[in-house]
Amino acid sequence: MEKPISLILLILILANGIAWAGKAKGWFEKGNSAMEAGYYNVAIKCFEKAIAINPDDSETHLRMGHVYNKKGNTKNAIFSYKKAIAINPDFAKAHYSLGIVYAEKGKLDKAISEFKKSIAGNPNLAEAHRELGSAYKEKEMYSEAVVALERAVEIDHNDSQAHSQLGITYLAKGLDSAAANYLYRAGLLFLGQGDREGALKAYESLKQTKSKELERNLSEKLYPELK
Repeated sequence: MEKPISLILLILILANGIAWAGKAKGWFEKGNSAMEAGYYNVAIKCFEKAIAINPDDSETHLRMGHVYNKKGNTKNAIFSYKKAIAINPDFAKAHYSLGIVYAEKGKLDKAISEFKKSIAGNPNLAEAHRELGSAYKEKEMYSEAVVALERAVEIDHNDSQAHSQLGITYLAKGLDSAAANYLYRAGLLFLGQGDREGALKAYESLKQTKSKELERNLSEKLYPELK
């Protein structure tokens, strides 16, 4: 008689676990919807409920960090990202997100460390290479910045920010020809993405190079009414 009872108990335990997992997923999805709609306090409540059910879900802690970051609460954002990393040390997106917070606070060495860990977890995460390059550029470590940014554009040919940062870095190194090519490409990408402000910034940097032809071509695309 013991075996059937044990089997029944096992089935009940599994069924209960599945039900709780389903509830956690439900709160997680509600939290995502609230975050996307800009209801950050609601999102936090939803993620807290999901975490109460399943405290070891690194993805939920990551999303919680995103919400706190959007609210400007960097202390709690850092705590949530670190919690996600403690659960999953190779969580590339959590390391990347933590690096972004550090970079925004001017803690470039910490940011660089996190971006490197992010890349170790996912070598094809283009944004991690881009932000690593940007951090190196801010520290005026231009050779290191070029390596990281070139890898970013290699992975994602349409990353307008990476092209722009790479162009600016080459400009700082005095390599005007390479700078012009990347800045021109950045301008086109920004325009294609509907980001005229980004395109104008790329154009202003492009004007600092000696490539008058590319400067003229981008100007015509920015101001077609003047052609």
